[in-house]
Amino acid sequence: MTPPLPKGSLLIVDQSDQRIRAVTPQGVMTTVAGTGNAGYMDGPAATAQFNFPFYVRTDEGGNIYLTEFIGKRVRKIDTTGNVTTIAGTGMDGDGPDNVAATARSFHALSGIALDPATGNIYVADPTANRVLIITPGGIISTFAGSGAPGYSGDGGGVHNATLNTPVGLTFDSASGNLYIADQGNNRIRRVAPSGIISTFMGCTSGANCQTSQAGVNGPATSTFLFAPQAISIGPDGIYVADAITQLTASILWKVDVNGNATVVGETSGETAELIALAVNNIFYSEVQVSRTVQMFTGAGPKTYAGGGLLEGSPATSVGIIGPPAPTAVRIVPAGIKTDTAGNVYFSDYGENVVRKIDANGIVHTVAGNGVLAAGGDGGLAVQSSLAGPLGLDFDAQGNLYIAEVFAARVRKVSPTGTITTFAGTGSAGFSGDGGAATSAQLSAPTSVVVDPAGNNIYIVDSGNNRIRKVNAAGMISTYAGNTISSGSQLCNGASSFSCGDGGPATAALLSDPVDAVLDSSGQMYIVERFIQVGTGAAGGFRVRKIDTTGKISTIAGNGNNDTSGEGGGALQASIGNPAGIAMDKNSGNLYVSDDRNQRILRIDSNVTKICGAIVGGTPNTGGYSGDGGPALQAAINRPQGLTFDAGGNLMFWDAGNNRLRKIANLTASSGQTLVAVSGNQQTGVVNNVLLTPIAVRVLNGVTPQPNVNVNFTVTPATSATLSAATVVTDSTGTASVTVTLGVSASNFTVTAAVSGLTPVVFTETTTSQLNAAVEGAGFTVGAALAPGGISSLFGAGLASSTEQAAVIPLPTTLATNTSMNVVTSTATLSAPLFYVSPTQINFQMPFEIGNATSVSLVLTTGGVSSSPLVVGVAPTAPGIFASTTGVAAALHGLTNTSITPASPAKPGEIIVVYCAGLGAVSPSVLSGTAAPPAGPNSTANANVTASIGGTSAAVQFAGLAPGYVGLYQVNMVIPTTVAASATVPIVVTANNLTSKMATIPVAAQ
Repeated sequence: MTPPLPKGSLLIVDQSDQRIRAVTPQGVMTTVAGTGNAGYMDGPAATAQFNFPFYVRTDEGGNIYLTEFIGKRVRKIDTTGNVTTIAGTGMDGDGPDNVAATARSFHALSGIALDPATGNIYVADPTANRVLIITPGGIISTFAGSGAPGYSGDGGGVHNATLNTPVGLTFDSASGNLYIADQGNNRIRRVAPSGIISTFMGCTSGANCQTSQAGVNGPATSTFLFAPQAISIGPDGIYVADAITQLTASILWKVDVNGNATVVGETSGETAELIALAVNNIFYSEVQVSRTVQMFTGAGPKTYAGGGLLEGSPATSVGIIGPPAPTAVRIVPAGIKTDTAGNVYFSDYGENVVRKIDANGIVHTVAGNGVLAAGGDGGLAVQSSLAGPLGLDFDAQGNLYIAEVFAARVRKVSPTGTITTFAGTGSAGFSGDGGAATSAQLSAPTSVVVDPAGNNIYIVDSGNNRIRKVNAAGMISTYAGNTISSGSQLCNGASSFSCGDGGPATAALLSDPVDAVLDSSGQMYIVERFIQVGTGAAGGFRVRKIDTTGKISTIAGNGNNDTSGEGGGALQASIGNPAGIAMDKNSGNLYVSDDRNQRILRIDSNVTKICGAIVGGTPNTGGYSGDGGPALQAAINRPQGLTFDAGGNLMFWDAGNNRLRKIANLTASSGQTLVAVSGNQQTGVVNNVLLTPIAVRVLNGVTPQPNVNVNFTVTPATSATLSAATVVTDSTGTASVTVTLGVSASNFTVTAAVSGLTPVVFTETTTSQLNAAVEGAGFTVGAALAPGGISSLFGAGLASSTEQAAVIPLPTTLATNTSMNVVTSTATLSAPLFYVSPTQINFQMPFEIGNATSVSLVLTTGGVSSSPLVVGVAPTAPGIFASTTGVAAALHGLTNTSITPASPAKPGEIIVVYCAGLGAVSPSVLSGTAAPPAGPNSTANANVTASIGGTSAAVQFAGLAPGYVGLYQVNMVIPTTVAASATVPIVVTANNLTSKMATIPVAAQ
């Protein structure tokens, strides 16, 4: 269904599925736009691609506007169903301002608001701490925020205010107020139509700030907010959603016309968006559980859309909800295990159930009723409630163990389907060692592991930074780890809490353990993430091993969470932020999911990436692609729990994509392949080196192949230079080259080839470098340009060849494919061109820029558009054309011959001085066309005066030179008092702006 939608339809941003959905008033859900794959593609809604859409708004005409958090763009879906980009380059950055919105970069985009009266669009970049405004003409600038986080400016102009992580936005068309969820400042800020900013809701300190508990009613400006996320204008007040991460919930507030705040409801997890039709009719999105809920006060909320997995359906046809991105609450890894019959079990965290995919691919629920709670012991598991199910494992009798992160318990489901509590009291804490496991306290258990003999059950007690062991008698003890209470316990150069290597595991410290696996001999391998103690923080980012004697050691990870050392020794390489671990029992190799850098690693003596393509040039940007192809070319997003099935297939939770994915035949060889590793689809400036090397890997199955010759070629050959034509693969099977871009803008390819294998083709782009634009006579860098005047642009790679215009009207394209747009707040104009070369372009600034104070120059050559160059413009920018020695271009008025030292001017003589930058004229002349040779003369609208030898000279005419494009002439009389000299100074002034001084030779009268 394409816009306009039926009146009363509800729009839903289905973020992880990369779609915009709609629910009609009849309750029918349909896809408005998006393919389900993360990417960037404008065009028909059915084929358009988005990269994590975030917030959505509609205008009065039915057009849909949305922001992309990872895509860093603002997109529009018009009423014909066509998707276009209205802001953002897709590149990470913060600027520039006062340019075409499509030429500006963002760090990330969240909230969006529309002002129907003016047509302005407001968007929030939380990482840049800014709110930006896009005019109807497509020009973008900062509306609020300096770029640095802060809280200031209340009572003054919004342009001088500072913000801290602005997220949600909404515009009240009745009052003209813009509301900003200033999340980092725990406030809602309000901007009045006058531009004055104030705090509407929230406080952080003082006697009148209710900081002791969430949800205390009272004056809005005395109400403590944790992390305000969304705002809605209701008929009876302003509604605010405040996310409380510690409680994994959000509070819904209403602020009435008197400024009093009242709690009207609570939601499960983070609420990203809010629509208040009335106090008893509120729609809100629950991000963690992927559903939209409609709240009816008194009757309780009901699910309106999403959040439902179709019981008994094929596994590829259902929706599953993995854990959200990690926050202060430990919620990784999402559990996945196989049983002896080949069934796949997984924790559907968002729905608080455990599911099974049988051998026919059909999904069944085995535990949980979907209610976020902890109850039902002694009854059927499918009728019980679970609270954040994560890690799973089976014992030899077929009992299923479930780690419940929010209930601080481990539950046990018997083969007959009865559920009981196996460990934990349900109250988070640490106690009970030496006693019954059911009387002991756990804290945020994330994983459970059964030993091969079935005698002991191990619990990854993440919140206590311990591994707990429950023996066959049901008694619990600490197997590894200790209490971490202060920064004084740091080790490894005070960089981590991964301490105690070489000693007993019971005396060691663990740094946020989240998952573990046992090998056939009973040795345990543990992945550690990140821990914060007080105001200090330290990373584990390691794999630790406990041998059968209880001694602990580190076997992988250098303590960093980046991708450094990939392909090298296990102790020298980074394993990122590990979320899950599995072992191939055949080879003994470990496999670790890195949910920060979007990859899966194999750990033996080295650390080798076996899955995860680099998206957008940065390793920590997730995506979804690659099914049916090599795992290294597949984009994944926050991979977490891992397990092997009996056939050697590695299955993993692709949590950010809410999918279970499989790498088939991982332990089997499938022949040699050549796969891309990095460097595709980059853009760089002429003569520079591309940021990321182009790299490929030769594999035999998943095994790297060293000492293989890889040939690299560039097409067209002159587009770039490679660091080498042939590279031999290293120990990781990798070969790479750096790319130095050529002198001309172009699109080109780099092909990597190995004899007998399918080549890999990389597509790259070279853009021009725009350095400066100057007025054609004065050549002053940084000075304003004037409409109608001759101007020059300098840079590199501006054109592939040199050409001068041969006709009038001037062409807008020269050298086959070189053109330039001049972008104002209301129009995009083609610049008439006099001359183009690789380093200089002479052009006429269009008269049609009007009263603009700045414009953006965008050059297109070789089929590639440059980044915009912002230049100032003014009504006039007077300059006198002169030689390199400063002698003015001037004629004797009577003879139209040049004034030279051999033919000097004389006092009292009329002379003609050629100028630039005198601005608009009457009658007007179209840009690119010549002033009429036979009249009427086009006279400058500006007040033009002249001075010769320091004495005012009478101006008889100032305007366009007849028969020329963009060239002005000033006819003036040399004062009779001017003394003879070979270098008499001369200046021209227009609207009180004075040109650079030139000289003319003047003889005695």
